[in-house]
Amino acid sequence: MKMWDFTKTRPTPETLRGAIQEAANGGQGLMVHAPIPVISAPECFKRTKLWGKLYDQNAKRLVKTAQGLGVNVRVLHHLGTPRQHIDLCGGPLMRAMRQADVVVGEASL
Repeated sequence: MKMWDFTKTRPTPETLRGAIQEAANGGQGLMVHAPIPVISAPECFKRTKLWGKLYDQNAKRLVKTAQGLGVNVRVLHHLGTPRQHIDLCGGPLMRAMRQADVVVGEASL
């Protein structure tokens, strides 16, 4: 898993595509960012200072990885598209960040 960390730097359009491209190349891409105000966000996201998206084109592997991180998977966003991902926050996001190789930015652990 490779990580793009935008918690301390401002992402560019090219770097935003990095995690999605990593998934398109057969890997897993983790994008970490500051929260975006969303009224409909689940409570666990409203309480955290970091949000993440784990991209993977292999849906079974994506679900298995997320479950291994401690996520009770309910939604696969953009299923079947290049943007297929699972949202992460809290403990599962911290575990994913510890496992990932940083590509852009510094790990904010």
